[in-house]
Amino acid sequence: MFYKKCHGLWALRFPDVIIDGKTEDFIGHVFSKLSDEQHEKYNGNREALFGYVREQITEYKRRYGMLD
Repeated sequence: MFYKKCHGLWALRFPDVIIDGKTEDFIGHVFSKLSDEQHEKYNGNREALFGYVREQITEYKRRYGMLD
């Protein structure tokens, strides 16, 4: 998801992918919760990974009453 640009500076590997809504707080949380098996499953399959991330963010928003 991220790559190191220089000392202490990281950037999105796929900046063209947009996840709708205010999701910055949830993205890091979703990635921190990925299991080793999920890392293997989504390795090289960015569409599936972003689909999973979108589902998880929608669930968090639903849980915290943030959906429109």
